[in-house]
Amino acid sequence: MKTPDTRAAARPRRLLFQKYFTALFVAVVVPLLANGASEAWFGYRDQREVLSQRLHAEARSAAGKIQGFLTDITDQLQWTVQLPWRDGMDERHRFDVLRLMRQVPAVLEVTLVDGQGIERLHVSRVDPDVVDGGTDRNNDPAVLGARSGRIWYGPVSLYQGSEPHMTIAVAGAREINGVTIAVVNLKLIWDVIQAIHVGQSGDAFVLDRPGRLVAHPDISLVLRGEGDRRRRASNNCSRRL
Repeated sequence: MKTPDTRAAARPRRLLFQKYFTALFVAVVVPLLANGASEAWFGYRDQREVLSQRLHAEARSAAGKIQGFLTDITDQLQWTVQLPWRDGMDERHRFDVLRLMRQVPAVLEVTLVDGQGIERLHVSRVDPDVVDGGTDRNNDPAVLGARSGRIWYGPVSLYQGSEPHMTIAVAGAREINGVTIAVVNLKLIWDVIQAIHVGQSGDAFVLDRPGRLVAHPDISLVLRGEGDRRRRASNNCSRRL
């Protein structure tokens, strides 16, 4: 049985132990915790920076491939506006278009417009060809855009509600050479996007200028028009291809 003197003697020892424990905790444990938290934060920041650099590199690579794809097509289209529209040249223009569609499978259809803005030839992979259609295309946005800037890229559209397509128009060096309008299948962009993998669950997607989803590994999102949601996600993570 402890006497009052014994309890009084034990109390200073407990207070002294608490003081030593508090001092030891402040001197050792707190710096260790602070150092661990600091290392975790800097490690997280470094890892995020590495991931950001990788995403930027993937985006630049994908954008370069897409731009190269479109540039190759416009280069091929330029060959169809090298010759002027004169009597007896119709068959040569037709030959140039058939060669183009054989060399560039992504081109779905081609329309040739002469220097007067009149449609002279329409060749399609799915519809019958039309020769000397005679349609006045002077007010066609593709013709106007090509005449003003030599090359015109139209908005992306879903062809028959499925795969995305783009209309590209190029004008000849001289007005008499006319304008070539081509509808291009953008499926190759899907192939580029599907090849990009970031981590275990990261994916890549392509938006057009208005923010509409053009390409995504999940085609159902493209068909449902998930552009607004993806645009917000793209703005949040600052990774737009």
